Amino acid sequence: IAPSAWMAAILEEYGIDGTKITHVPYYIDTRQWTASPGGKYALFVGRLSQEKGVETLVRAAALAKDVPVRVVGTGPEDMRLHKLAEELGADNVTFVGWKKGEELKAEYENARFVVVPSEWYEVFGLIVFEAYASAKPVIATQLGGLGEIVRHDETGKLVSAGDPEELATAMKALWNSQELCDRMGQRARKWVEHVFTPERHYEQIMNVYKDVMG
Repeated sequence: IAPSAWMAAILEEYGIDGTKITHVPYYIDTRQWTASPGGKYALFVGRLSQEKGVETLVRAAALAKDVPVRVVGTGPEDMRLHKLAEELGADNVTFVGWKKGEELKAEYENARFVVVPSEWYEVFGLIVFEAYASAKPVIATQLGGLGEIVRHDETGKLVSAGDPEELATAMKALWNSQELCDRMGQRARKWVEHVFTPERHYEQIMNVYKDVMG
C-alpha cells in the first residue's frame, strides 16, 4: 500500500510487481480542525534537520524581511539555524520549539500560509493536510509526493528545492495578498473535506483486504 503515486512508482522501480502495489493516500479528519482565514505569519512545522530544508527557509526569510516566519519544531540543526538567522539578520524568524495538540493547531490557525521546503523525498507530507484542514495554502518543494497534494496556484505554490530566491518570491506573493491566501486555503479545505476523508480511506483499505482474500 503506497500513500502516494510517487511511492508506488518507486516500489515498482525497485522490482516489486506492480499488480501487488495499491495507491491509497492518507487522510485527515477535518472535523478536528478549525478553518480560520487570515493569519499573521508564515509557518514551518517539522524536524529541524538538514533534509527538511529549514536552512533554505531561513535564507529565504532573510530575502523577504516583511514576512514574519514562525518555526515550530526541534532537531539536530536547532542551534545552527538560530546562529544562521542571526548572521543573516533574519530577525523576522522566530523559533518557538516543539508544539503538540491544541497549541499546534493554534499555530496553524494563526498562520497565513505554511511552508514545506523539504530537500529530500517526502512520501506524502501530512503537514500539508494539517495546513489544508486549517484552510491555509502551502508552499512546497516539488519532491516525492508533495507535488501530488499541492496544486500549483490552486491550493498553494510549488518551488524548486534548495532555492532561497524562488522560495522568497513565493512567500512574498502570498504574504502580499491576503485575498489570494484565503481563496487558496478555502479551496484546499474543500478538497480534503471531500476527497481525503477517514471514511474513504477506510473503504479503500478494506477493498485492499477484500482483493487479497479473494
